[in-house]
Amino acid sequence: MKVTRRALASVPVPAHPWTSPVVSSLPHGLERTLRVLASTKNGAAADVLDAGLRSPQEDIAGGAAMALLRRRDPASRERLVRGYSGLRRSVRPVLHTPEAVRRIRSDLSRFILGDDQSLTRDACRMAVDATDLELLPPIAEAAAGGGRLYAPLLAAAALRLATELGLLDVAANPATQRSGVDPAFLRRAAYLKLAEAADSFPQHGRLELVEALLHVSTPRDEAARRIISTPSHPCHAPLIDSLRQTRAVQGIDIVIDLWLDAAAPTAVRRVAIERGDRAFVGRLLSYVGAEPGPRVLEALTRDAAQFRWLTKPDVQLLCSLTGEQQAAAAALAYAGRLQPGTLRELLHGLLKYGSVNGRVAACRGLVRLPSGASHEPLILALADDAPAVVAQAAAVAKACRLPDAEARLVSLLDHPAERVRHAAQSELTGLRFDLYRDLYPRLTPQLREAAGRLVAKADPRAIEQVEACLRQPAVNPRLLALEWVEAMGIQRQCAPALIALLHVSDTGVQAEAARLLGGSDRPDAARALAELADASSSVLRDAVRASLKQLCAIDVTQALIESLLEDDLP
Repeated sequence: MKVTRRALASVPVPAHPWTSPVVSSLPHGLERTLRVLASTKNGAAADVLDAGLRSPQEDIAGGAAMALLRRRDPASRERLVRGYSGLRRSVRPVLHTPEAVRRIRSDLSRFILGDDQSLTRDACRMAVDATDLELLPPIAEAAAGGGRLYAPLLAAAALRLATELGLLDVAANPATQRSGVDPAFLRRAAYLKLAEAADSFPQHGRLELVEALLHVSTPRDEAARRIISTPSHPCHAPLIDSLRQTRAVQGIDIVIDLWLDAAAPTAVRRVAIERGDRAFVGRLLSYVGAEPGPRVLEALTRDAAQFRWLTKPDVQLLCSLTGEQQAAAAALAYAGRLQPGTLRELLHGLLKYGSVNGRVAACRGLVRLPSGASHEPLILALADDAPAVVAQAAAVAKACRLPDAEARLVSLLDHPAERVRHAAQSELTGLRFDLYRDLYPRLTPQLREAAGRLVAKADPRAIEQVEACLRQPAVNPRLLALEWVEAMGIQRQCAPALIALLHVSDTGVQAEAARLLGGSDRPDAARALAELADASSSVLRDAVRASLKQLCAIDVTQALIESLLEDDLP
């Protein structure tokens, strides 16, 4: 039956908008014609639209595709699917919108499971291009049916959709937003069909379906665990082979979870031991963390010495991982009771090429090496550019029995990073103020100064203790404390306490405090001394003026000092 102009004119135009960018660019008359063809019950309209699919003009081909999609008769949907492969790639996206996917999903499922092999092929391609995850179950079922001409295509499509589902992120994956279906529901539906396919493996022999099962499984799911634990299962060997090479996070998690079990199947233990690729090692290290728990330690005691990437350290692999994973590798290495030479090679490699986190963790592991074996890596760590690494190296220097540990720690007291200085201070327990105080009377002036300056840097409480002595009410303790200030070179740090002593009643204490303030290099000290420039005591006055000479270079008080001293100072 022909479609005449009169017949077209008699059909009411539907009110709904054409949302596709391709269709919206059509001339008004052509758009009206396509709307009519989409709504009419005249079966010949499908023939016209089928011809439109092959138009060289993208807007016409896209409009014809949308019109066929909106028609309600099964024949139109079939024509659309059969003509999908002939559509230009730039036109196909009009059929991938959420609305288009929803409209044709049931038809695609029917075609995929139907007996028409070519229609199955075209429907499968359309489903994959649209990333319609709800069609994964029928595709898996069709691929596992056996005897189908396009079984390889169906199996590959199932694996591709399963991969998408395995990587699903509810907040960001457009496929989930399109479907509006709970991802857990999608995963469960796909898992059940793929588990059935695994049980019927001899009938189809498609390894893609085995791999697809790993993408939608979790360690809690029964199917994969049952097959792995049953060597007689027909899919046991294919599944183990897939576990040896899968990059699916879910499959790797199954291996790790089973390996950590005290009664881990031998096949899984072998897979965990033999795999040394980045995907598996990185995932394992992320699970282990920098502080392995009891369950991990038990498994490590059993098998870690057999890990190829540990027993023959692949430093390039380890240094390509994240900092947290490198730290876990170091923890795994020294918790796994490796041979000292192997452990040293791994830790040394991380210290040379690893990230900051990896190098810090490697420093912690150096204490597990024989003292001589740890010295070269430790010296490397002490010269590191990262303060975190140097601080950790300082913390283990004495434990590693580094011959010149004390000297190296002393040199770190002048490090620009505060955390490094604190680490060195924590290790230099012999350089404490209380010991210096007790030995002070027996030291020569040279030793008093040398030891005092080290103590001032090494003991974080030294300044506080000296200031406490400066505040003593008795004269003799104050005078002794003033000696310590000079010997330790801490005039600047103790300046507030010294300024307070300028106003005590004892002239000797005042004069000594004034003399020491000359080395404080502080403006507030200059201002405090300037107030005493005309003191009645000649001893105090001379000490004040001598110190003011020393402080004359400070810009903020230079004018004040010069005006006070211009008549008295030469």
